[in-house]
Amino acid sequence: MRRRRMPVNYREEYQRKLTTPEEAVKCIQSGDIIMVPLGFGQPPALLQAIMSLRGKVNNLTLFHGLGLYPLEAYKVSKDDFLLIDTGYLGGPERPGLHEGRHTFSPFRLGDVPRILKLIKPPQVTMHVVSPMDEHGFFSCGINPDYSLPAARLARNILVEVNQHMPRTWGDTMIHISEVTAIVENHRPLPEVPLAPPTKEDELIAQYIVEHVPDGATMQFGIGGLPGAVGRHLRDKKDLGIHSEMLTDIIVELYEAGAVTCKKKTYKPNRIVGTFAVGTKKLYNFLHDNPMVEMLTCDVVNDPYIIAQNDNLISINGAMQIDLTGQVNSESLGPLQYTGTGGQVDFVRGAWLSNGGKSFLTLYSTAKNGTVSRIVPKLEPGTTVTTLRTDVMYVVTEYGAALLKGQNLRERAKRLIAIAHPDYRDWLTFEAKAMNLI
Repeated sequence: MRRRRMPVNYREEYQRKLTTPEEAVKCIQSGDIIMVPLGFGQPPALLQAIMSLRGKVNNLTLFHGLGLYPLEAYKVSKDDFLLIDTGYLGGPERPGLHEGRHTFSPFRLGDVPRILKLIKPPQVTMHVVSPMDEHGFFSCGINPDYSLPAARLARNILVEVNQHMPRTWGDTMIHISEVTAIVENHRPLPEVPLAPPTKEDELIAQYIVEHVPDGATMQFGIGGLPGAVGRHLRDKKDLGIHSEMLTDIIVELYEAGAVTCKKKTYKPNRIVGTFAVGTKKLYNFLHDNPMVEMLTCDVVNDPYIIAQNDNLISINGAMQIDLTGQVNSESLGPLQYTGTGGQVDFVRGAWLSNGGKSFLTLYSTAKNGTVSRIVPKLEPGTTVTTLRTDVMYVVTEYGAALLKGQNLRERAKRLIAIAHPDYRDWLTFEAKAMNLI
């Protein structure tokens, strides 16, 4: 970032830098790495304008995560001018990766700012920001994540001003003197409501809630299951929130009186997050709310900072687990489906927390009951997201299994006990064949 020039008439500077998306992206040069935030912090007008550079520059890399907009950039061919590089797949991105046109970077979310600083510095960053205040500051709103640390390394910062982006407290600010170009695009942020809970969600939630004491600090991962568990916490008292992702469940628990953050031991009286995905109800709650601090992911997802919260309860979803406790939360065999995200950060942080516990949740079966999600061993090429040495509790609709500190024999027995009854005999047979039991 460039040093601020003070004093200055910020409104005049705003008008000087205000331009069209196509003009704004002309600062991009061949070979540049372009960084954009997670989810709805991604600026659709600027990203669309990148396509106007085809034939003018080459060897561009667009790095991002959790792409949720159906962008023309996702349709580029394998040898086009632009390489899409994602750290966490959203739905619109999957076809490009699965067809070999895009690529994927595996890493923990909390590591991204350090990776950028030491290994892969970006030249250009793009952000959706709230309107500028009288001091010349824009807020990155719901997405400081890794994008704000990236901006502090970049040659050019492009901002897409959107009046619907919440202005948030914490570490979210970019000053106009640091900005290369400004565009305006006042489209409402898309909304992602919580999925209605299934009967399996309700059962899983009950197994977890009994482990959550009053005054605990909660982390909810991505997906419907963690949100469903959150709904069962309405009767708890003085819960805190320290979570990479904030969703509508945070607002529901606050309105129910369950979330007060009074007992938090790291940033008491504050809800802490690094990005948000939800509905207008959530965005309105986050706007100019001093109770909420949006911080960069190298802070929120640092296991040692997570551990400063006593009784940190981490709840994340998984896709598959083998009988030794290796957890896959991101691939279908060798086919990448999502990403590592912050699951490992919070599993490790919860273990270091005084009284902390981590829960990895999954349904016992998939494909209408025809496939067990608890398997004897992972298929070759399957990603191991969370190491068996890190896993604490695994929960299905049939119970909760504590794996931390257990030997392989005990792990296999406990996982078979929470598998679907139709698959327990098969799992027992396979476990014996592998000399696990």
